[in-house]
Amino acid sequence: MSRVPIFLDRDGVINEFPGCGKYVTSYKEFRFIDGVVEALARLYNAGYDIYIISNQSGVGKGLYSYEDLQAITEKMKEALSIAGVKIAGIFYCVHRPEEGCLCRKPNTYNIEKVLEDYPDVARGEIYIIGDDEKDIIMGKKAGIVTVLVRGGSADLCKGLDISERPDIIVDSLPEFVAQLGL
Repeated sequence: MSRVPIFLDRDGVINEFPGCGKYVTSYKEFRFIDGVVEALARLYNAGYDIYIISNQSGVGKGLYSYEDLQAITEKMKEALSIAGVKIAGIFYCVHRPEEGCLCRKPNTYNIEKVLEDYPDVARGEIYIIGDDEKDIIMGKKAGIVTVLVRGGSADLCKGLDISERPDIIVDSLPEFVAQLGL
């Protein structure tokens, strides 16, 4: 079986959502959501290549440094590695929203770059899991299956008032993985 890419947002999907307008600025503030490490291990062992795509504009706003973000990322990857999870790639957009860069969600730049390496995988087999409307819009524009996780940005900050309807709505990544039968 060929490996299949799967895309995940970070805050609100992998780790606890820090709150509306707040950022995870150090690893001591980073807390995996219950069951997520095991869910990621199930995905990885089932043949999914795990990619993280996350807007981290707190760097561009000067609230924490790129080095701080990298330190959080390395500690997260270490914890996942212990559980047997290998992250295939991580794409952070550290620009402020008004900069209009290509890498900021809902732009599909990072997804399209990855999908070039998977020409034989049908887009209908590929998922994006996020907690914000930007994740859903990006997935729809890329033609992949969209999964909204409740309890994050869209839910807590916007009251699930989103214009793009996700294909699937779940309470957590572990719930989604269970729905896949993994």
